[in-house]
Amino acid sequence: MEYILEGKFKKAVNGKWNEHTPLITVITTLYNRRNTIRRAINSVARQTFKDFEYILVDDGSTEDSDDIVEAFMSEADFPVMYIKKPNGGVHTARNAGVREARGDLICFLDDDDEMFPYTVESFLKAWDSIPSSKRSEYRGVVALCCDQNGVQSGKSFPENINELPWPQGMRVCDATGGEHRDINTAKCLKENLFPEPEGITLVSESIMWKKLEPHYKEWFINDILFIYHTEGEGYTRAAKKTVQAVKNLNWNTAFKLNNNNFYISGIKERFIDVASYAVLESALKKCGTNSNSSLKLKKDKLLYIIFKIPAFFLSFGYKKNKMKI
Repeated sequence: MEYILEGKFKKAVNGKWNEHTPLITVITTLYNRRNTIRRAINSVARQTFKDFEYILVDDGSTEDSDDIVEAFMSEADFPVMYIKKPNGGVHTARNAGVREARGDLICFLDDDDEMFPYTVESFLKAWDSIPSSKRSEYRGVVALCCDQNGVQSGKSFPENINELPWPQGMRVCDATGGEHRDINTAKCLKENLFPEPEGITLVSESIMWKKLEPHYKEWFINDILFIYHTEGEGYTRAAKKTVQAVKNLNWNTAFKLNNNNFYISGIKERFIDVASYAVLESALKKCGTNSNSSLKLKKDKLLYIIFKIPAFFLSFGYKKNKMKI
């Protein structure tokens, strides 16, 4: 497989890549999932709808999956791109895939999950079912998931959910609980990439979705289109009190507070967020770690000052010997 070096990224494509521009792009970000990536890519290969491309982005894995991906690329009868980049977090890997995507619609497949053979086709049919005169109001289609035992995650959407005013439909969706997966317009995702702050390895997905909620609707369908797997190491882990994890949480909390123009929240929630930020800042200082890479509060500064003293004592819960670098 021939790789092209572009900055810190290495890229390779298969022989189908330059044949035509596809309608849909599927993106998988990969990090140390050699034992599950075959399941994901095989489910992509089984799609009944063929006018799509597949982009895999390896986010600086420490275990090598090149042989698996390269063998898949050589056999695939659809366009495939493989990107290898330094580790920066899943948000940076998703951005890398979105930037390269050529399809009109983009969906993400996790590296340990799988699609049904009809997933891409069903998404496209659902998107086309939105009245053309209203389609510009929507960013994508939301579908249901099941676990590896076939058990649906959460409740089904009410039949009238797409007739409800927005954002009431969004609140009804949230109330169903469970795992959901979606497909989005490439235009929307390309214009709203994840922030890539230096030194932060995890930017919450809600950073982007909450930003888009006031501007775009979503179309809900009760089709189960993805299988998410809960078995195996890595799916559920106890949260680790690492310095990096605290920095990540600190940045995400500050970003939410500083951008309350689209993160609309009540007084109680803002109090909790400011208190959390104050505790996290204090915990980092106790570890002798400066938080230059963390976003500083631009709003709610008075409230932050009020919380600084109690936060000093509450932050002892993040003991230095439990916060590993």
